[in-house]
Amino acid sequence: MKSNDLYAAFNLPPERAMSFLGAKGLQTSGSWTEVWQEAHARAFTVANCHKLDVLQDIHGALNDALKNGTTYAQFQDRLKPLLIEKGWWGKAIDPKTGEILKTYPNSNIPVQYGSPQRLKLIFDTNLRVAYMAGKYQSYARMTDTHPFWQYSAIMDNRTRPAHRSLHGRVFRYDDGIWGTIWPPNGYRCRCTVINLMASDMAAQGLSLSDSTGYTSQVEVPISKRNPDAGTTTVTKLKLPGMDRSFFTDPSWNTNAAKAAYQPQLDKYDYPVARQYVNGALKGPAFERFFAGKSAENFPVAVLKPLEMKALGQATPTLYLSAASRTAQVERHADISIGDYQRIPEMIDLGEFYQLGSDRLVMLEQKGIWHWFSLKWVALGQNRTFLTVGKTLEKNSIAEGWTKLDRRSP
Repeated sequence: MKSNDLYAAFNLPPERAMSFLGAKGLQTSGSWTEVWQEAHARAFTVANCHKLDVLQDIHGALNDALKNGTTYAQFQDRLKPLLIEKGWWGKAIDPKTGEILKTYPNSNIPVQYGSPQRLKLIFDTNLRVAYMAGKYQSYARMTDTHPFWQYSAIMDNRTRPAHRSLHGRVFRYDDGIWGTIWPPNGYRCRCTVINLMASDMAAQGLSLSDSTGYTSQVEVPISKRNPDAGTTTVTKLKLPGMDRSFFTDPSWNTNAAKAAYQPQLDKYDYPVARQYVNGALKGPAFERFFAGKSAENFPVAVLKPLEMKALGQATPTLYLSAASRTAQVERHADISIGDYQRIPEMIDLGEFYQLGSDRLVMLEQKGIWHWFSLKWVALGQNRTFLTVGKTLEKNSIAEGWTKLDRRSP
């Protein structure tokens, strides 16, 4: 499948999909079961890939495919030489001795690293997850006018019977079932969701379903290939009139778009960590944090080495604590979520100031000075934002502070 086909299939600009995929941290793994269920939404991983630089190559190529609409052939042409060079291509067999280096559990079959078929599955799966996450985030902003969501399967001979059984069913956007059945619901799942107005429901003669009382938890095998992998729990849905029950594949029993993830950003290269923060600040995770629905500290900026030195920061990531957020929202009603989302830009373009051990960053835009201050707080080696504001008079904030040369080594 080409990424252009996905554009047409979902009729969704790629910005939100790119935000979702770009916001994923990278996590090496030996098996897809090692990065489990909701964690797949939080971290980008490829089974049997233990090399972070390989993951970054694949992750970057996927983001490029979303941004530029590249085909699978172009995706493969870009990656294959890199993966061969880094030893992540072909089977896990020593080319010199013929020794099998790694096998699948309970078998003598050597692990398959990169291959055309493997790359195609990675390409299709991650782009489809990203597009559907972007669609979810888009739909979530339209619930005032389009509160009804309809599950839609591709009704052909490749459609899973369980997915076929749910085709056409409509639930309200806030029905708990969307935490489980939001597509894709398995590898190569092509299902999607259509959002509807009340007038659409009436015009098409659609009835509203409610999952309350019709779900249960069932145990299913984790892997058909490896019986010793055990079982896991998935949600089973059986509504009146359905000819068979619906449940997802074992590792897909969650809504990837709703999951939040805060990776250890200091471990990643600056471009990857920066991309994550930019996407996270503009996504639903930060909206929930800003609304007081999360008690975690939220990363709001990633610093380059010279910026770290100028701001007196021992590590690259700057966080906004839940306590600071609460205090600022209560005291400064004029400061909006958009003022916090401007922080990376303020660090890129703003002026740095020092007063003792504290730091101040200021950026002028259209006659308004946006600023934030950093003070030492109990967050390990990190500082946290204690104050964010804006003013028409620069000196009312910066007076008494010493301007720093942010370019000095």
